[in-house]
Amino acid sequence: MVINAYFPTDRLDVNYGGSSGFGRKYIERLSTKWGIVDVADFILATHLLSAEPYNLIDPKRLTIRGGSSGGFTTLACISNAQDVKVFAVATSLYGICDLEKLAEFTHKFESRYLDHLIGGTIEEIPEVYKERSPINHADNIVVPLLVRCLLRLWE
Repeated sequence: MVINAYFPTDRLDVNYGGSSGFGRKYIERLSTKWGIVDVADFILATHLLSAEPYNLIDPKRLTIRGGSSGGFTTLACISNAQDVKVFAVATSLYGICDLEKLAEFTHKFESRYLDHLIGGTIEEIPEVYKERSPINHADNIVVPLLVRCLLRLWE
């Protein structure tokens, strides 16, 4: 995990496992573990920076925000994580909440991308798709959540 902190604006960018720019091994950390490695890295970053010797952030006032796949990580952090109360509030900007639907309706260009991120097709490992989909854990959400989504009109 690589942390870029912008303290004048109280912003923390977490380059979670799978991010580019840190070598192949770092990118491959996310392989088959989307929704696990990224969530763990976000939670670890908040714990590290809110504890000794840093004490740089107030753990009671943390927010998380992400769009698309970042929205997926946001939703996973507040619904699937071991501690869903790490963040005080969350915003999902057109975030992915249902991996089964993503696999079913994604465009052709990325149609096989989930096989790598999740570890197989929905036909091969449907239980993993279900388990990692934040929509199936919505009852675990205990923090305020703003959801902004896009609607696509089908012809």
